[in-house]
Amino acid sequence: MSLICFGILAACNSLQAQSIGLNFTGTSIAESGFRPPDSMGTVGSDHIVEMINGRYAVYDKTSGTQLSSVSLNAFWNDAGSPHAGAFAFDPRVQYDPSVGRYYATSVDNAGGENNFLFAVSDSGNPLDGWSGFSVDADTDNMQWADFPQMGFSADSIVISNNMFGLNGGGFEINMLVIPKADVVGATPTLANATLLEDQFTATGGGFSLQAAIDLDNSSRPIRMFSNSSAPAGQLTAIQIDGGPNNPVVNDIADVTGLTAYNTPPLADQPGEGTNLDSGGGRTRSALTLINGSYYGVHNVEDPTSGNAALQWYQLDADTLAVINEGLIADADLDLIYGSIAANEFGDIVIGATGSSETVFASAFAVVGDTNEMGDVEFGELLLLQSGVAEYELLSSGRNRWGDYSATVLDPDDHTRFWTFQEFVSGENQWSIQISEIRINAVPEPSGCVAIGLLATAMISTRRRRI
Repeated sequence: MSLICFGILAACNSLQAQSIGLNFTGTSIAESGFRPPDSMGTVGSDHIVEMINGRYAVYDKTSGTQLSSVSLNAFWNDAGSPHAGAFAFDPRVQYDPSVGRYYATSVDNAGGENNFLFAVSDSGNPLDGWSGFSVDADTDNMQWADFPQMGFSADSIVISNNMFGLNGGGFEINMLVIPKADVVGATPTLANATLLEDQFTATGGGFSLQAAIDLDNSSRPIRMFSNSSAPAGQLTAIQIDGGPNNPVVNDIADVTGLTAYNTPPLADQPGEGTNLDSGGGRTRSALTLINGSYYGVHNVEDPTSGNAALQWYQLDADTLAVINEGLIADADLDLIYGSIAANEFGDIVIGATGSSETVFASAFAVVGDTNEMGDVEFGELLLLQSGVAEYELLSSGRNRWGDYSATVLDPDDHTRFWTFQEFVSGENQWSIQISEIRINAVPEPSGCVAIGLLATAMISTRRRRI
């Protein structure tokens, strides 16, 4: 893999003038104590919130200065919803610009009877406190909840979980539908929340259903997507009708027409250790709805190189027709655990981990630009933080990595994006890199900043407009 250091001229000659802004390392395995971290974070008007397995931290959005850091267990205790069992895990956190609040979710008591945990920030400042709630994940205690997903619309917040059997119980999907107005008022309550149980059997909705994040704040019903339990080249789509107080899950037309790819291989890394688990091909991060389009990404195998790659797609919000799709792939790198964000101007940012036989697991991003014809072209991969060593911490024979990442649009300046990506910071040590990507920003006057605007030269993209 050849690396090119971008100075001012190179940055200005790219598809979009772009630069890396604030770029710093957040939490590491030494502070978290967990693997994998489940890289997750978001930004509000003044703060960056990082919420991963074992840790919750808040940073100043301008300087990156850490303002608060506690264990994930302590976060839930402080919010008033103490976890059951030994620990809370699999967190998600999002910022809703329509109401100026943060939402968080986790589950607890892995492998046993457990709960959905949900919290809403008391204001637009996450340091002002959170109001938390605990909801029994399965009323007949036949399954336990794992891998929560969360999204929101103009009137609802939806949390969905994979439900695995206890004592012979089968697999299901349970969903918690929360009226948004009930939790952003002066006295947050879940009194009117609805637990929809056994939805996998009822709808055939797929594994790991991801509720979309509706940044349009539209009147559309909240949609949920999965590419598991669906034929290759297809997404399963369901929607929740009836509003937040009388929710009903309805199966709707599947999203067809995506290029079919094989599931991704393990991700190479230098050394003799076990390669990194790529997490398979299922959707791991929420689709985002903005300017009438859903944007999503998941892992596949690049048919040309055989490497792990990222398939991204843009769907019409009304018809679910495929507007654009493409493959972010590199001849030398495996790219895994991608996440995506877009703005109303057609700019797209995808963050991911990249590694190879000669490159330790590193944090990357890539920027796409939509032209006047509606076609999307991506630039070269930006190296946000280099990995420095081999990583091997096996769990059930797998070298766990991920399990997901986050890339978000800045709520106050839509030419800025933020991505939360994992990299190897020492032998068998992971850390989270928190990076700001600026679109049409003026590059720094120096030739190469300390982290370097680095790009791999051999990225390929495939796209189409329908």
